[in-house]
Amino acid sequence: MGRLIVDPKILRKGWKALVEELGVVDATKFVLAFEPGEGDSVKELQKMWGDKSIDEIHTEIMKLTKHRMKKFASQDVKASIH
Repeated sequence: MGRLIVDPKILRKGWKALVEELGVVDATKFVLAFEPGEGDSVKELQKMWGDKSIDEIHTEIMKLTKHRMKKFASQDVKASIH
């Protein structure tokens, strides 16, 4: 199967959206999960998300993002106190 050619503008917008939602580290991990390699990425995604809809996946990601933001905010407060 040939490699899909994507407009660079779309790639930049997609990367920006991932970084805004996940942060650089997790966005990088996400992208690397789809790099060519061993295994079947479709099976891996099915294993990770099961039969959840896109809306359910989005809701779960948003909950995790909010939880992480609260966690980091509380760490920043603790660090500024010490």
